Amino acid sequence: MQKNTVILLFLLSFSFNSIFAGPSDSLLENHLKEHIYFLASDKLEGRNTGSKGEQEAYKYLIRQYKSWGLLPKGEQGYLQSFNFTYGKK
Repeated sequence: MQKNTVILLFLLSFSFNSIFAGPSDSLLENHLKEHIYFLASDKLEGRNTGSKGEQEAYKYLIRQYKSWGLLPKGEQGYLQSFNFTYGKK
């Protein structure tokens, strides 16, 4: 009886995946990968605070936010300043 239940649950999980995980999920996954690969790329040189790579990263994010229709909510448009200590205290 347990074996049949496990097999039934296994088959149901595949049918649920085919119903709920469609092509749009693959599209979303590809878009997310594009963003992650760019933000993690060597081109941004680690995105250290104050670096050119950091500036490129936040400019990229701002362009994305604008294209999605998100409104700026920071003190400086989309940017919000904060204190940051680098290195040892």
